[in-house]
Amino acid sequence: MLCGAKLRGKESYCQKHGMLNGRCRLHGGLSPKNQDHWNYQGKGCTKAERQRSAETSASIKLLKQLVINLGMIES
Repeated sequence: MLCGAKLRGKESYCQKHGMLNGRCRLHGGLSPKNQDHWNYQGKGCTKAERQRSAETSASIKLLKQLVINLGMIES
């Protein structure tokens, strides 16, 4: 069983023997995800945190517009 991945810039396909998933070691396999990835930084946030951030941003925009309307600052 050959890999069969299309080679860039050529009209040919990879002729190396495939692994269990059918692709060779250069063209196959899944990339590591989350903690398994070598560059994982763990900076994800939850839906609740995103919602709280959106509410805070909306409050700040509302307060800024109120202060502008009262003439305390110029836009």
